[in-house]
Amino acid sequence: MDQQIKEHDKSKYSNEEFDAYAEHFNGKNKGKSEEEDPEYAAAWKHHYTNNPHHPEYWGKEKDMPLSCIIEMICDWWSFSWKRGDLYEIVEWWREHKPEKSQYLSDETISKVDEIVNRLCDSFQKYPCIKDNTLVEAFESTTLNESLIAVKSIIDISILKKIDKMIQGS
Repeated sequence: MDQQIKEHDKSKYSNEEFDAYAEHFNGKNKGKSEEEDPEYAAAWKHHYTNNPHHPEYWGKEKDMPLSCIIEMICDWWSFSWKRGDLYEIVEWWREHKPEKSQYLSDETISKVDEIVNRLCDSFQKYPCIKDNTLVEAFESTTLNESLIAVKSIIDISILKKIDKMIQGS
């Protein structure tokens, strides 16, 4: 996991991706579809073929290793953390499962379901996780409850490494 955290999405800084991503998300091609922005389409293909936490890397017939599944879910969940609605990943997965299923094996889908369901159970058991943004959770008096719930989902040492990575990004 240490190496995966250090290498996460590092290809975005490559010549094959950086400029195309910058133009697609912030420049002259902002808002264009992949069909209208072939440079971005090529950059995206380069990205998912070089980053094994993307479902497209594996294809429907191969099972993703658990470490890649966890990285993928953390990647998806980061948007929920950013928006301050940690439950959003549960809703997002339910909505996007059919789309993502075209790239994920049945075994991988089962593991993703299991992890997302455990997150959902933790949100119900510890509402402070669902209701607080990351900063609010760490500033609130419910910090211990948050950490207990998170620890039931993921090894706390991994969480600390992820937090360091987020702080350093």
